[in-house]
Amino acid sequence: MNLLSLEVSVQTRSISVNEIRRFALRALDALGFASGQLSVSIVTAMAIREVHREFMNDDTVTDVIAFDYIETAEDDAIDGELIVCSEVARAESSRRGIPFRRELLRYVVHGLLHLRGYDDHTPAGRKRMRDKERRVLKKLGMWDATEKKE
Repeated sequence: MNLLSLEVSVQTRSISVNEIRRFALRALDALGFASGQLSVSIVTAMAIREVHREFMNDDTVTDVIAFDYIETAEDDAIDGELIVCSEVARAESSRRGIPFRRELLRYVVHGLLHLRGYDDHTPAGRKRMRDKERRVLKKLGMWDATEKKE
């Protein structure tokens, strides 16, 4: 049996560490990750903006940042960090008319897909990534086909 280490921190009262942990473990399994380590931090807009500025030279708020630390390419291994913005999730969930929790957890899946090698910087890449995101969320019981598009 492989070992998977997961560390979670949350800077909001809107969702618990345990809920993020349970969901992240299910999402990791759904994406075929079986070993390695992952850190998930749910942060404020100010915190993610600082990280975005420092590491990507972009002084804006964003939804999720994924750092991939993997040194060897193993299909089932992960070594990364996700930084997820609760305030962006709150605003976007309100705009789209969906529950905050679902939007925030979607960002976790989105970040994990980046760690899986998906990229959303081109229209084709974005479509491929969104399609996979929907399939994973559906598998985890977190997708509602009636919700408004992004």
